[in-house]
Amino acid sequence: MSFNSNVFDPETVKALLKLVLKDREKKAGDHKNTNNWLVDWGKDWTKESIMEEIIRIKKKGDCVGTEEQMRFLAHVLEYMEILGRALIGHAGKKKPLPTAFPIYGPQFTPPHVDYCQDCAAKNPEKYLVEPIYVLSPIFHPHFPLDKCPVPGCSKPVERKGFSSTGFRTIYGLEHNIKVIGMEYACEEHKGFSTTSVDKFLSFFKPWLLGVGLPTIFERSGFTAQLADFVREFRLSLSIGAMQEHIHQLHLQHNFRQKLKWAKQANCEKEKGLLRAFIPGYPEVLQQAELTKEEENNGVEKRKHKCVKPEASAMSQHECSWWLKINPAPSEHLLRSEYERWMKEERLAESEQYTRTLAGTVIGADSTIKAAKKANMYQQTDGSKQLKVSNLLEGGLLTLVNPDCELVSWRFLFSNSILEAVRAIKEFGQRNEVMGIPFNDMGEVCVDCCCDFRGSIQDANPNLSVTQDLMHLEGRILSSVSKKSPHCGLLAHELSKALLKEPSKPPHGNSNGTPAVYWDAKTQVQNMQTVWQKFKVAGDVWTKESEAIFLRQIKHVQDGCLQRRHPEIPSHTSGNENWHGRINALTRGDASSLTAIVLLIADMALRHNIRLKLRNFSQPANSPSRQFRAAALGSPYLSLIDALLREMEKLTDIAQPVFLDICPQHQFGLVPTNPK
Repeated sequence: MSFNSNVFDPETVKALLKLVLKDREKKAGDHKNTNNWLVDWGKDWTKESIMEEIIRIKKKGDCVGTEEQMRFLAHVLEYMEILGRALIGHAGKKKPLPTAFPIYGPQFTPPHVDYCQDCAAKNPEKYLVEPIYVLSPIFHPHFPLDKCPVPGCSKPVERKGFSSTGFRTIYGLEHNIKVIGMEYACEEHKGFSTTSVDKFLSFFKPWLLGVGLPTIFERSGFTAQLADFVREFRLSLSIGAMQEHIHQLHLQHNFRQKLKWAKQANCEKEKGLLRAFIPGYPEVLQQAELTKEEENNGVEKRKHKCVKPEASAMSQHECSWWLKINPAPSEHLLRSEYERWMKEERLAESEQYTRTLAGTVIGADSTIKAAKKANMYQQTDGSKQLKVSNLLEGGLLTLVNPDCELVSWRFLFSNSILEAVRAIKEFGQRNEVMGIPFNDMGEVCVDCCCDFRGSIQDANPNLSVTQDLMHLEGRILSSVSKKSPHCGLLAHELSKALLKEPSKPPHGNSNGTPAVYWDAKTQVQNMQTVWQKFKVAGDVWTKESEAIFLRQIKHVQDGCLQRRHPEIPSHTSGNENWHGRINALTRGDASSLTAIVLLIADMALRHNIRLKLRNFSQPANSPSRQFRAAALGSPYLSLIDALLREMEKLTDIAQPVFLDICPQHQFGLVPTNPK
């Protein structure tokens, strides 16, 4: 069954239904018509039923909106009753919809100024009504909206009607909408609403809720488009910048609406319909009020009656009696939605995918900048000031494989090498599960090999620990006089002394080639030649240079630059690139530990899944690489895995699987092991 998104004009739809259902009207005394009728025009969609619904919503007191908004909702609910009756039938006996039955939903768009046939200028509030989204199983047959959400419960549920609290505001990318849900009662777990977060929506996987459905909070929510916007652009924009962009889109929508109204008003003025009346466009909208006549209608009084203040007490804009036109969401809501989504979906996806990454060679390095901004904020008793603390003295450790994939990352609470060794050991366990011989033939390239080698080989004596070339050259160059004109030449000569052939980057279909090193004996001879050559220059070496140079020659002499797998790149340049990306996430913005952990997890998955692989780490036909290929660079892996499972069921052809390897391994903020 298809649903359209045309303008829902209540009068037009009602007139069309009268034509289509003229043979399906309820007739008094006609027993043959008992289970065949679909509409009773004596009770359905009458002025009285519309007013009763408006009064009921007002008296409940939980629904905030204008009189016109509530009137439009009442029309939508009357239509939904007839549609539900036509689809479900009487006593559960379903029948096909009558021919030409007008189908609308799940989003009902009210008539706008361009659509109107009466005088729009005199009542612009009538055309400032927001669309209404009905969260009903009628529009989502494959989503169990009419089943008890508690896992394992198969008890029947009873429909109680539409949400008794009315609609709630859902913020959109350009304009907002209203959402109303259905209420049901389970025999065992009592009542629930399809818009209830704790009693219904929290039982479902986030990626299943995202198939066109709005994201709903306790009192508000986001449309699917706005939620996707926040998720996609959070890494590029701060929360403040994002809120400003959304605010400008809302303002643009408001001005477009106002321009349409002004043109329509001028047309009416030219026709003489306005005469002496000078129309005005509202700056704010008046909240619906329960009149005394409505209040005495025999139903309980509203819970939170809004009292209109004296005009002298406060301005129109400061009063809670007035409603803003199409307001934008606050920074707090944007931040809360991103963090909620990260904790419920993306964080688990990122960790699960990272655990599928392998490699025989890895580079290990750490950065301090990101860790220094990962602060914890605590509220102190009796003070409004926040206490700021940072316990991450060891920085942020990253492990990167030859394909430049971030295979592990964690914050270090100290400078102890044992914390880094734990991450390397866990990486080896995952490689063993995937059949990669890291534990037997692996290599770890670090910035200071002799400091790490003992601890790493105590944990796994089969691992080779090598020195990164860039850090070795950097230590020598840091001791050189900065005023010397020979610094550039020295860097070039050092590379020639240590490398037989420099690395070649990938080009076209070629993966490129890693650097080829001289043997250790030749490297030592070449470095001694470099020392003597620049000693003659006289303005290169400083007092500290000799000790540093001799220390680096000792590394070279011990074979620290000799690679176990010459055909595979071995360096920490990939780590430095990742450090740049991570540090750029929070540059210029105040951050917290929670925010930085979530941002890094999001960025790590997005970048890992988009990298152009050179297949130095895993075979292209490995299970994890097959799933990566099926994702086509998209980071929404839970959604993709759910799709692949459905396709597998449909075609009986095996599809790639999102592997869950060593689920006990964590990244980012990892509890320390006392042992």
